[in-house]
Amino acid sequence: YCLTDKPEKRGFDPDKIASTKYPITEFQPVYYVADSFADAKDKVSQWAATIQRPFSVRYNPYTQSIEVLQRKSHVLTLARDIKSNFLFLPSLALSERYMDEAVRTLLFVIGEVATLVDALVKMK
Repeated sequence: YCLTDKPEKRGFDPDKIASTKYPITEFQPVYYVADSFADAKDKVSQWAATIQRPFSVRYNPYTQSIEVLQRKSHVLTLARDIKSNFLFLPSLALSERYMDEAVRTLLFVIGEVATLVDALVKMK
């Protein structure tokens, strides 16, 4: 059905997709088509960034999990992790061999600080 001329095909727009109502007893009348998977992924990421939520989230690379930061204890754990990573930086930077790792760690810490600030603002 989706490959025929019967359904309407529109450009991929996550905001419109999220608010479109669909009948449950017949074929989907409208399909939103992306130029590529990468295009769809970028548009969904941009759209998701605009969603207001009363909490912050963080990806923890050590546990490979998403953590919801909505309690003081969560924010304190994040602050301790930032401090630990930040204190580790000078030892990486002393060796030219580990300079790339030091830069990656610094960028990671900067992202974590931004997440911490966001979490603190939402906890007010």
